Amino acid sequence: MPSRKQRRRQLKEKRHEYEFVYVDGEGNELEELPDGFEEEKKEPAAARNGSKPGSKPGSKPVAKKQAPPQRGGRAGRTPPVPSWNRALKRGGLLGVVVFVLFSFTAKGN
Repeated sequence: MPSRKQRRRQLKEKRHEYEFVYVDGEGNELEELPDGFEEEKKEPAAARNGSKPGSKPGSKPVAKKQAPPQRGGRAGRTPPVPSWNRALKRGGLLGVVVFVLFSFTAKGN
């Protein structure tokens, strides 16, 4: 289901009418594209899924820009590699917390 912002954007696109107008060298508007003219082919638009340009194999290398400093001013932490040992420790700790919570909220003896 689209979000409210996406729905507003879709409605806005439907409200506006877009039409292509071709103008010849003398300034006259033409209904259709004159013979002998081809529309310019544009390069594909940049991906909007968060990937960086040039990250695909076979693409041109792109000069890397220096990243802006983070708000905290310190480097981000790399998460540790997942392991069964860590998962069991966390599960056991959560089990103890749930047991204590249930024991305090239980009715009766």
